[in-house]
Amino acid sequence: MRFLDFDYIIISNNDFDERSLKDTISFLHSVGIRKFIFTVSYDPMLHTDAWIWDRVKNIRSLLRNLRPYGCRFYVYVDLVYSQGVPYGISTWKRLSISGTSNIFMRLPVFCDGECANTDLNHLYFRRKYIPIFTAFECNIHTCSMDWIRQLMYSKHFYCAMDVNYLTSLDAEPLIRSAIQNECRILPAITHSIENYPGILERMAEFRNGIGASNYTKFSRSVHSLGYHLFSKG
Repeated sequence: MRFLDFDYIIISNNDFDERSLKDTISFLHSVGIRKFIFTVSYDPMLHTDAWIWDRVKNIRSLLRNLRPYGCRFYVYVDLVYSQGVPYGISTWKRLSISGTSNIFMRLPVFCDGECANTDLNHLYFRRKYIPIFTAFECNIHTCSMDWIRQLMYSKHFYCAMDVNYLTSLDAEPLIRSAIQNECRILPAITHSIENYPGILERMAEFRNGIGASNYTKFSRSVHSLGYHLFSKG
């Protein structure tokens, strides 16, 4: 039986219907995933702290009975960025991934402005937290390529990207360059599981497209980043 060349994936589709969760977990487990990282969207402009932590508690409770033997589940908050948000959060440690200074953050589309740069610099240099941008492929589609490369090539950030985007022909030049520049890319799914039936075939085509040496470098990086981020908790 064939498996993916990585054993974890970030699930950022915010679909917590029990039937959908069962299907998602079953399929991903069948292709070799052993660590499931679920992110829960939290917009401080719309939701209270009490709301998000109650939601996280309920989702963890729901997942408790769905975990296959030998697998680990992680549930983390995915902070929705808006201007000024890094200045108003008082519970950074609770938002961060266990044992790290990393937090999940979703950037809005058309986000490539000076205000975002100022806020992200404050988050990294003053607050000492390192964001993992979820659904980063959405920003690639809508923001200037100069700004996208600025974030991707920085050692201050991680970029979680949907595996269907990662393995697409359109993305191949950017992803090849990102691999060669040692960008910190993490595999993710951002849609319902029905969108990923050919994931093994797509990864094989991806390997052929970028070349074996680049693919090996990519796989080693994904493994190393996953160990650093998700070996605790």
